Amino acid sequence: RSKPSGALKYAATAIFVALAISASAVTAQETPVYPDGNKIEGVWDAQLTYRNCTTGAVLFTGQSLVAYARGGVVTTITQGAAPSLRYPGLGVWRHVVGHEYQSTFKEFRYNPDGTFAGKIVAVVNITHELDDTLTTSAVGRFYDAAGQVTGTVCPTGVGTRFTGDN
Repeated sequence: RSKPSGALKYAATAIFVALAISASAVTAQETPVYPDGNKIEGVWDAQLTYRNCTTGAVLFTGQSLVAYARGGVVTTITQGAAPSLRYPGLGVWRHVVGHEYQSTFKEFRYNPDGTFAGKIVAVVNITHELDDTLTTSAVGRFYDAAGQVTGTVCPTGVGTRFTGDN
């Protein structure tokens, strides 16, 4: 028997390393962050109903796109104000228990002349339903440029997963 050539040894080693790396990558990707069927990661198209927090009376309706990224980052883009008056929201989300999640995000607001008007900070309670929709209830606080609360709104919503086909 002859000994394997140097090139053959290197090729075999390279294949072994590549297989080991790809196997660990597959294992890492298949390991869910949360229990199976309990993931909100992705982009959601939400239909929102904004309500008076005290009376529950409907103020207006609108829609929002919300992206929940792995690692707990949330990005929101909400209909209802000109882009020059309000920036997209950025924040964090976390798993609470079971199918329950919570997110908090902040949007900066601007006056028509471009000066800073304040911010909106929203705390959102999220339920990932068994039919892969989200139901939400939130409290949004409006702050002026000095950081004083000037009002609240309590939106509720229903979100469907955005797949690119819808």
